[in-house]
Amino acid sequence: MKLAIYGLHVGCSWCTKAVDLCREHGIDYEFFDIDEHDIRQQVRELNNGKIPYIKVGRRVIGGYDQLLAEVRTGAYKYSDNHRVSIY
Repeated sequence: MKLAIYGLHVGCSWCTKAVDLCREHGIDYEFFDIDEHDIRQQVRELNNGKIPYIKVGRRVIGGYDQLLAEVRTGAYKYSDNHRVSIY
């Protein structure tokens, strides 16, 4: 299952860090620019005005710090076929 990262391509260092973290750890993700999709207000309301807003399926992870904490605890593991499983 892919992570969904809602943020800004330009001007959001935490969004960039979240994407970089996913790339570094081989985590399958999809990035949604909240301005391109015209969902800035909705996303900010969901996450107390903060971006990035990160979720997997229906489960909300939160922002970059929460994603980093989950990566550090081993919530994302490589399987035999080198895809990432999210526990």
